[in-house]
Amino acid sequence: MISPIKKGFSIVELMMVMIIVAIIGFLVPSPISYLSQVREAAAARALKADIRYAQNFALTTQQRTWVSFSTTDGTYSLYYKNAQGNWTLMTNPSTQGNYTVNLSTGNFAGVVLSQVNFNGVGNNLSFDDIGDPYSCNSTCASMTLLTAQGSVSFAGGTTVTVEANTGKVS
Repeated sequence: MISPIKKGFSIVELMMVMIIVAIIGFLVPSPISYLSQVREAAAARALKADIRYAQNFALTTQQRTWVSFSTTDGTYSLYYKNAQGNWTLMTNPSTQGNYTVNLSTGNFAGVVLSQVNFNGVGNNLSFDDIGDPYSCNSTCASMTLLTAQGSVSFAGGTTVTVEANTGKVS
């Protein structure tokens, strides 16, 4: 009588496959290790878009706008000067809520706003009715035309710049 042939893998073959899989797993970086860089890049892109939105809002409505940064809270907010001359928080067209972005929650969790510099004065950027960029104090009561490139820096090394005179964001 002929004995049946046993099919399968030997223990040595299984161990070799496990070792190869472990080596590949060790060599290929985990996508999670890049998550903070991806979030920071996304926050920088959102900030660029929001600064451009503030400038375009000033141009189209002929009203001053103000981007107020808080490195302490990790937030920034967009305001416009209403007809009565008061600063009013803008409405975010995407969410229909207040235009305040918190970098410590949601898609930007863990992103740290480390430094804001506009003319060496402070943490605020304003645009006049023709889109020219200004630096301003904490209440935006005193404004100075941006004479040098302004910047907003994140802890991971990403920097958003605003050009003097034109307000070009990059």
